[in-house]
Amino acid sequence: ILIGIAWSGDAPGQEPAPSGGADREVQIRDRYEQVLATDPMRDPAFDRTYDAYLALEGIDAWVEKLQAPAPTEEEARARLVLLGRIASRRFRSRDAVTYLERARERGMTDPRFEVLLGKEYGRIGRDDEAIAELTAAVEALTDPAERADVCRALGSLLLRRGREAEAIATWERIAAGAGSDALALAELAEIY
Repeated sequence: ILIGIAWSGDAPGQEPAPSGGADREVQIRDRYEQVLATDPMRDPAFDRTYDAYLALEGIDAWVEKLQAPAPTEEEARARLVLLGRIASRRFRSRDAVTYLERARERGMTDPRFEVLLGKEYGRIGRDDEAIAELTAAVEALTDPAERADVCRALGSLLLRRGREAEAIATWERIAAGAGSDALALAELAEIY
């Protein structure tokens, strides 16, 4: 009996799971979309939703759904961020920046959002704006791995702009925060 319960995915007191694999995938995707409606920067939820649309209806179906009018301002803002993330994933950085700037105009604030916007600015050559976004983000991020990633990107942009002293200071922040990060130390050595 226990094997049957574990195998079928049904537990006592629960309704049986949908019979089709695609139906189940759509249900899971719908749950992730609910999460993204309030926090569009959740990477695992975004990745899972993106993959589900890619496998089922195609990404254009998700884009079309996100372009429909949103019931709340929060969801409208989240949809713009998601459209920006989709454009970024599809290597359409100019479109990504357009969506992300519109989300910013509607009040989107989040260090992870600033990282995304900063990296997209960097991809289209708007380095000064990229540097500003990434600098603001690195100050607000608390996760050491996220901070190190942003410092790498920020240091590269600063170096590209010929601002070696600032790039070195940025890389030194990585070395100070994560002295065992071999990649950070190697890149810092290269700058020197």
